[in-house]
Amino acid sequence: MRIFCSLFMLSVLAHSVFGQGDTNKPGRDNYRRKGTIEINMGSGYSTIFLVVDNYPAGGGPQILSLSSVFSGIVDYSFSNKSSIGIGGAFQKMKDIPANGDQLLYGGALEYISRTNIALRYLLHFGHGQNNDTYIGTRVGASWWTDTPVAPSTYKSLWQWGPQYNIPKPSFQILFGYRGYFSRVIGIHLEVGIGTPYLAEAGINFKIK
Repeated sequence: MRIFCSLFMLSVLAHSVFGQGDTNKPGRDNYRRKGTIEINMGSGYSTIFLVVDNYPAGGGPQILSLSSVFSGIVDYSFSNKSSIGIGGAFQKMKDIPANGDQLLYGGALEYISRTNIALRYLLHFGHGQNNDTYIGTRVGASWWTDTPVAPSTYKSLWQWGPQYNIPKPSFQILFGYRGYFSRVIGIHLEVGIGTPYLAEAGINFKIK
């Protein structure tokens, strides 16, 4: 909840800062331009660790490391108010696996990763070319890997693995903001419900 509140406050602050350059521009300059290409690059937060919650209460793997969500997106504006795009995201974690509620010590490790590829549609609000607020949806698929590194005595106990090599559908509803320092470079903030992240922030570039 604190993450969402912080991102909301940052978006309000950024709106007031980046919006200054648009307030005195006439006519159509207060709207996005058709044909604009925007590239987002950033990192975010998700609840990927919940994939290990299918264990008895009080048991389950012990998470050793968890990366951020690394994200890249390209959006194309086919009108002044709408855009379509494609995005990719990657996240990984490492844990000590468990058999029921017993951790498998003695060198056993598990590496889990998720790669998400998706299309998205955004509806933009007219706040000027340097100040963009939007809502949208993202639909795609996630590819999981589960790689065990364990002594041979543990291999018969492995509970899951092959099932995560199958792509699984993904869906996200998102809200975002972009603000530009110049005609080309800016920052962005996004919050969402679904895969691949709950919150994400980074830099963005604009072409045209």
